[in-house]
Amino acid sequence: NINKGFVYIKRSLSPALASQVAALGVRGVYRQREYHRYYPAGRIAGHLLGFTDVDDRGQEGAELAFENHLGGVVGQKRVRRDRRGHTVENLDQISPVHHGRELRLSIDVRIQFAAHQALARTLVEHKATGGTAIVLDSRTGEILAMVNLPEFNPNDRSTFNTNVMRNRAVTDIFEPGSTVKPFTLSLALQSGIFTPDTKIPTSPGVLVLDRRRIRDIRDYGVLTLANVLVKSSNIGTAKIALELNPSQLVATLQSVGFGQLTGVELPGERSGVLQPKERWRLSEHATLSYGYGLSVTALQLARAYMVLANGGVLKPITIRRREELPRGERVLPSDVVGQINQMLEHVVVKGTGQRARLPSYRVAGKTGTAQKPSKTRRGYEDGKYFSSFIGFLPAENPQLCIGVFVDEPHNGYYGGVVAAPAVKVIAEKSANYLGIEPSVPVMSMLEQKPRVVLK
Repeated sequence: NINKGFVYIKRSLSPALASQVAALGVRGVYRQREYHRYYPAGRIAGHLLGFTDVDDRGQEGAELAFENHLGGVVGQKRVRRDRRGHTVENLDQISPVHHGRELRLSIDVRIQFAAHQALARTLVEHKATGGTAIVLDSRTGEILAMVNLPEFNPNDRSTFNTNVMRNRAVTDIFEPGSTVKPFTLSLALQSGIFTPDTKIPTSPGVLVLDRRRIRDIRDYGVLTLANVLVKSSNIGTAKIALELNPSQLVATLQSVGFGQLTGVELPGERSGVLQPKERWRLSEHATLSYGYGLSVTALQLARAYMVLANGGVLKPITIRRREELPRGERVLPSDVVGQINQMLEHVVVKGTGQRARLPSYRVAGKTGTAQKPSKTRRGYEDGKYFSSFIGFLPAENPQLCIGVFVDEPHNGYYGGVVAAPAVKVIAEKSANYLGIEPSVPVMSMLEQKPRVVLK
């Protein structure tokens, strides 16, 4: 274009190729040095940080979310010019200029690396198609780690692929399965109809509602409400829920953040699906109680468990470094949450989550195993599952909330088999990095023999 002062022939040349072009000595062809982002964490934090385009404009992740903060905003002013275009007078300012500012994220690179390593090992071991790991500071709501696999390297554009560049933690929704049960049982305890010791018959291991079969992995017989959670009984949870108002169950799930954006300031976040109905079929009411018929993101689920870690208080989450503790909103009664958390501790001690147990810290958490819905027909896909484990530690004074979510695992698919071991690794390393004081392990207390005192 003859009206342009110059045109780019090629940008982002390697130094070696640029030197070869310069050596040709072609008249009117010059080199121009440009500066671009380099990401030291590379693929370890690619989804979280995102990347910029050739002109350093944010395209994904934090780079896109905080583009104006990092890059600044061009200001405008009204001026008077002479006929040659020279400014002779500044009249007034239309909009102020904002220079690029520093952004401090809450991510701890040590924990991010540990989560990436543990998740990658899990996906290889179970030949899974993908997964997510999240670590939250349950007191501040800061995200300390957010890892997704498959991954991409923001320093290497040859790895860019729309299928792998999405941040699964906020963009992908799934049915959470049994990880919803603590919230169903919290409503049961609030109702006054149930106590932790209320007995629930679950035999013969199959319950038929509206011609739909609800199953447990075996016949558990009569269980207390507490053991319904420890054993993760679908039938027990369904029978408890059928004594409760389905609209109140939906309201409880909404109160901990399901069906709503978390407001995390990352692009592409989805709110999931949680739809109230005027009329509920018995089977819909029952399956909602143990995590089917709604969809969530991994970050939503982690935030919901942070409510339990905070004694029933919902706090905002962020990827920015916080200077002070945020104020939260009480959404669940503290006494009820205390009872639920004791049950979640026993899930890890003697229930489905034993592979997340640590020798030096008391861990509370819940397994989840949900069959994936079919994309081509009504119903669910045979042999395709979404496995998860999410919990917090130390159980007596929670500081970390950790979740691992694995898509289509093989060589086992139960959340306690697939995801719980990864949470154990991440939890132990994170607690050590942060210098969290060890607690008396639950197993030591339970297995401690009475002393014989000779008088």
